[in-house]
Amino acid sequence: MFVYNTKIKFSNCDPAGVIYFAEVFNLAHETYELFLLNNKTKVDYFISNEIALPIIKAESLFTSAISLHDDIKIELRVLEIRESSYEIEYKIIGDDERIKAKVKTVHVCIGKGDRSKVSIPPDLAMYLNEHLAE
Repeated sequence: MFVYNTKIKFSNCDPAGVIYFAEVFNLAHETYELFLLNNKTKVDYFISNEIALPIIKAESLFTSAISLHDDIKIELRVLEIRESSYEIEYKIIGDDERIKAKVKTVHVCIGKGDRSKVSIPPDLAMYLNEHLAE
């Protein structure tokens, strides 16, 4: 499991002072970026000339309000790894330790040249495996 702690900012919220629904995807992606940059090999997949890891599916579920200036913890777990794709779950947890929202994303590994599916690089597959949900 990878954990990221942050605070809900004014820019995340709607006029009612709660998180705008689409912002939960931005929080998940921010966590995902930090997760990938934490890879021991220090490969930056966001600037790779060979592969890209686009999201092909994303979903969210809110279980309670996330409000302005809430301190939150985002737990990232890899749910499934396939040959060229993987699924990640993000749990957004309030300071009361209750889950406020969940996000799931599915990523596919493609070659930058022809944008066809390619196998997940071995170092990335190993890193994902280290964070596989039990």
